[in-house]
Amino acid sequence: MVAFPFMGLPKPALGVLINQYKPQELVKVALCSKEAETDVKSLYRSQPGTRIILKFYRKTASIGVLFERKEICLFFVTDKNRGQFSREMEIGGVEFPIKRGKFRRMDVYSMDKLGTLKTLSLFVTSIFEIPIHELIVGNHSLDLVTWILERQEKIEDVNILQNMSNSDLEIVLDKLRLSNTLDLGLRPKNDFRYDFGKFPNLLKLTSHHSNWVTIPCLCDMKSVIRIEIKRSSFNNQEANEYLKSWIAGANPKLKEIHFDMEPPQNMDLIMEGIDVPRDRNAYLFFYYGASKRCSFKTHVFLKSVNDREAAIPFSRPMSPRWRIKEFALYVWPDYLDYPFPRDRD
Repeated sequence: MVAFPFMGLPKPALGVLINQYKPQELVKVALCSKEAETDVKSLYRSQPGTRIILKFYRKTASIGVLFERKEICLFFVTDKNRGQFSREMEIGGVEFPIKRGKFRRMDVYSMDKLGTLKTLSLFVTSIFEIPIHELIVGNHSLDLVTWILERQEKIEDVNILQNMSNSDLEIVLDKLRLSNTLDLGLRPKNDFRYDFGKFPNLLKLTSHHSNWVTIPCLCDMKSVIRIEIKRSSFNNQEANEYLKSWIAGANPKLKEIHFDMEPPQNMDLIMEGIDVPRDRNAYLFFYYGASKRCSFKTHVFLKSVNDREAAIPFSRPMSPRWRIKEFALYVWPDYLDYPFPRDRD
């Protein structure tokens, strides 16, 4: 370890100096000495919006932060090229071979990636005094999720990439009930079922291999605002089932839902038994989403029993034989809290 030259400053002045450092420099200061680490932990205050991101999938094992809307990698763990690591440094009470990596990150050599990632996570969370906010995991999903949730109440955003048994996946999902965003990149077996209504705080659900997802499990979510179901096998009758459930009050906080459909799609079958108040196509209007603005003219207008207004948009005029690849429903008020656009005078 090297000495940090400003540790003799009065604490108020030292605190001002420490809080001017960017995350990578802050970590390096904390690694100078035990005294420096103690001062950083006591004086540094994370900026609002700072988030810790943990990744462990395929060849990636890293921990970083989202700082000023930019993702910054702090540590990258590798089990390759041991001869390139000429220095050793104590991190979290453990000596690790290290070297300077890409983009000013610190590369750490270890044959035990999981254990090392846990040690580094404890060090980083103690420096920034915030929990792990986002987990992107493939390897050892159950182990890592269990370990994190033994130390903090929830993980806000979770992306699961690696396939696992149905029983292990159910255990992982049960442990993640307090998560806000769930992105399932894995491919469960088609007989897997899960009640997403168990998630009291789930805001966004994305599934990339979705033959196993059912309409009832989507409708049970009370807090969700965005649903995206990719590679699903929903048909016209199931789309119709979803619309009837939404009109009856399912997904009361929903702002948008997207899911792929199997051909052939037919709007007459999708809308069968549904009273359509009006079909507006007079002028272009907008929906402000989470990250972009959507515009469309032709659509079907719907209204739920709890007075939520929504539209199914189309890129061209609707006809009974018109084919769609993706089902989409947009609900107002939108993400900017704008109400449904009314007819112009």
